[in-house]
Amino acid sequence: MANMARPPPTVNLESPQTWQLQEELSPPGFQLPKLSKYRGDSDPAEFIKNYALAIEASGGSMATMAKCFPLALDDVAQRWFWSLPPDSMST
Repeated sequence: MANMARPPPTVNLESPQTWQLQEELSPPGFQLPKLSKYRGDSDPAEFIKNYALAIEASGGSMATMAKCFPLALDDVAQRWFWSLPPDSMST
């Protein structure tokens, strides 16, 4: 569902992430954990489980998991993410 409010000029309107998610602040003290990137050649459920655990253990929220998700992707998985419709991912 498209957002009715006007997005700030700092957001990427082509991103699958809603502009509200793009503008979400990370929890105080949160640092993105070092993880191997998902390339689309292994079990996605296993990757998501490990990704979620790592973000949570680092003090991240559900919004943090969603916002940082594209940073955990590489190759075909990154292309898949950017092929999703704009403004379609809120959490």
